[in-house]
Amino acid sequence: MTGLLHPQTQNGRTLWVDTGMDDLIKKIHHGDPVLGWEGDERLAVYANQTQGGMVFELWRLEEDEKYRHVMHTQPNDPFDHQIIRWLVANDKRRKPKGWSLDAEIKDHNTALDNAKEEHRKEWVREEFGPRLLHAVRKDM
Repeated sequence: MTGLLHPQTQNGRTLWVDTGMDDLIKKIHHGDPVLGWEGDERLAVYANQTQGGMVFELWRLEEDEKYRHVMHTQPNDPFDHQIIRWLVANDKRRKPKGWSLDAEIKDHNTALDNAKEEHRKEWVREEFGPRLLHAVRKDM
């Protein structure tokens, strides 16, 4: 795909075409070999003025011709070349065959639950257990 034109406004947001951002937007669309980003012309940068300040958003034109939200900055946070690193880390096209977002989320949540359970067990071993043993011995 070449020369894709994104609409000037999208859901009340304005397509960001600041000349100071040309280099970054070209890298988003056409790639940054230094960081390992191949580029994606379907991505568009939009600016959204909120009560908290300016928010920059990435939207992607999907195969069904609908725009979907990819990510956004916090109000007044800079939109800079760090976005390329974020794209490299979060690009679904880089995932191995058979990769499932649902499975990745479940695995992540399971790991969090296991860490919480291990922390609870450690607390019982290190804090609660000795105190309970002391209290029982004291009552005898």
